[in-house]
Amino acid sequence: MKNILRYYYNLKISKIVKKNDYYVINNDYELYYFIPFWGDIDNLIYLYSNFINRKLYIHQILLNKDNKIITMLNNKNYILIKINVSKKNISSSDIINFPFFIERGTCNWSNLWSEKLDYYEYNINKNKLKYKELYKSFYYYAGMCESSIELLNTINNDINLYVNHRRIKKDISTIDFYNPLNMILDSKVRDICEYFKEHFFYESNPIKKVKNYLNSTYLTNQEAVLFLARIMYPSYYFHIYDELINGSINKGRLLFIISKNEEFEQFLKEIYLYLKKKYNIPEIEWIIKK
Repeated sequence: MKNILRYYYNLKISKIVKKNDYYVINNDYELYYFIPFWGDIDNLIYLYSNFINRKLYIHQILLNKDNKIITMLNNKNYILIKINVSKKNISSSDIINFPFFIERGTCNWSNLWSEKLDYYEYNINKNKLKYKELYKSFYYYAGMCESSIELLNTINNDINLYVNHRRIKKDISTIDFYNPLNMILDSKVRDICEYFKEHFFYESNPIKKVKNYLNSTYLTNQEAVLFLARIMYPSYYFHIYDELINGSINKGRLLFIISKNEEFEQFLKEIYLYLKKKYNIPEIEWIIKK
């Protein structure tokens, strides 16, 4: 791999380590990641050009000797990025201040979530004997997902699109947070909602942070509905579903999430009632009754 990187990038390397499917490269003063890429290259180029033009502080994508972003090795596309941001903990303020407007576009959450739900339901019914706890819990979270979709269907799906991340984890590093390969266009509430859910399950109830965000950030009525729908959508459960099926975790994580159901319902109810004071939010009877 050292010879390949020298050939394609003329890169001086003092150390290289393979981690999962990517490579971490050090020279005397700088850090690089050589990462496989399966996405749409034209979309990445479009996003990255916006990052550069607006001087967004992110990691740098390096071109190879052919002046291209992609380097193909063993039938895989790889991209070399230079790490520009020193290590630190990512906070809620980092996430709140990160998104910036790019363009108007379409929010596809409703269709995406419906398709995912159909897939998960088909899969769990085929494997219900193998994954008994997953099967027992599935329809509770399917109901949460359906409520989120119903809420989305009350608003126009033409929205302002901001830079967000494919996934926000509770312990997301600066390497992942500022990686342009992890960024997508979506509603400005996407990242912060995922952060609040991660915070709820793996740290503490963030209701004060949620209220501070809603008080200090301007949201249109449409964005307020998107915020509630995103908080309600059980992405945390579906991540665990995927990891259980793939064998990367045991059922302990699932049981922990399930044990927080009632507490999360109260958290959701408090957010719902708080939003109702400021915005025209559709009635959701099952939340009110909690």
